[in-house]
Amino acid sequence: MLARLIRGLLLVSVLVGWANLTGCVATPPTDDTNDNAGQPTDDQASDDQGGTGGNDDGNAGDPAGKFAVFQDPDSRFSTDQVHDVEDQIVQFDTEALAIVWAEDGTSYQTGVWSVDGNFLLGGAFQVRFGRKDGRRLAFFTETGPATICDLEVQGGFLSISPTSVPVPQE
Repeated sequence: MLARLIRGLLLVSVLVGWANLTGCVATPPTDDTNDNAGQPTDDQASDDQGGTGGNDDGNAGDPAGKFAVFQDPDSRFSTDQVHDVEDQIVQFDTEALAIVWAEDGTSYQTGVWSVDGNFLLGGAFQVRFGRKDGRRLAFFTETGPATICDLEVQGGFLSISPTSVPVPQE
């Protein structure tokens, strides 16, 4: 009984840590069998506005349907690519429940990253839409303050840090 209580408290403290963005460090990367993850598709390469896989017809450039597609509630724009404060791109693997670093296709925290509409990780984070350099983009944000997060991979771990940068709406 005591062991079950301790495990429960540990789980709650981990979730609270995620929600508060204090010391958010992910697990090491997992093997990804998709060697082309994060590579531009034909739709992405031909986007004359410098887009990142998003478009207005619901096809976000993921023919296998592996990645979550996020829909802008204020337009027909949808995308499977989410930007951090430094324009680094991540995607969310709906099969493995993992966050995927688009630059090299590495998956982090397999089994953790649930997606529910535009909400991530049980509502701790949210995908919000904005406009930057004339492009409509999706941004990885904190749910509460609606500021864009900074995602970094260092030493094989993914970290998430808060910023004070709001979602741009040029």
